[in-house]
Amino acid sequence: MVTEKAHRISLGGDLGLRDADTLRSELLDAICTRPIVDIDCSNLTGIDLSIVQILIAADRLAKGSGRTVRIFARQGGPLDNTLSRAGLRRPSQAAPFELHWDRSGSAI
Repeated sequence: MVTEKAHRISLGGDLGLRDADTLRSELLDAICTRPIVDIDCSNLTGIDLSIVQILIAADRLAKGSGRTVRIFARQGGPLDNTLSRAGLRRPSQAAPFELHWDRSGSAI
C-alpha cells in the first residue's frame, strides 16, 4: 500500500485581509489536486479573522470532498490566540478545525 505524501503549505509573517485572496487560491488549488494538505502555521507572527475564516472553509471543503487538511500551529501562538480572542476556541473546547499543536518549536 502506497501512502500519499502530504502537500505542505507554510504560512509566515503577519497575515491579514490583504493576503486572503492569494491564500484562498493557493489552498483551493492544493485541496482540489492533492488528497492531503498540511498547513504549517508555526511561523506566523500574526493572523486576523479573514485568514482564520479561509482556514475553516478549507477544512470544510476538504472534508466535503473526501480529502484531508491538517493545520499545524504553536500552542499559545498567533493562531491559537486569535481563535481564543474571537471566541472560536476556549481551553475546554476544540478549535473549529483539527489542529496539531506544536510544543517543540517545529510544527511538522
